[in-house]
Amino acid sequence: GPEAVDPTQTLTFIWADDSSEDFYSIVVYNAYGDLVWEDPNVPRVTGSTTVEVDYDGPTLEAGMYYQWRATSHRTSGPISLTEDLKGVFFVAPDVQ
Repeated sequence: GPEAVDPTQTLTFIWADDSSEDFYSIVVYNAYGDLVWEDPNVPRVTGSTTVEVDYDGPTLEAGMYYQWRATSHRTSGPISLTEDLKGVFFVAPDVQ
């Protein structure tokens, strides 16, 4: 199910390395399907089994659901994409 994230902590996206990539791209959409943030040029990874990217976009809205997707690319085009039904998270609402 969706994962709660703490808005006071750094949000880091982690996925398995695709050893044949030249670079990656990552996107974050809100529950309405609006693009919230993207990084189209995540460098390739060598020597690690995972890729890690810190979120560097606008402040995420408390209580909102989001989904992130990562794509591995070769210079000729995309070669692999994270699963469509994974990567869903929400920002934990402020508790008063």
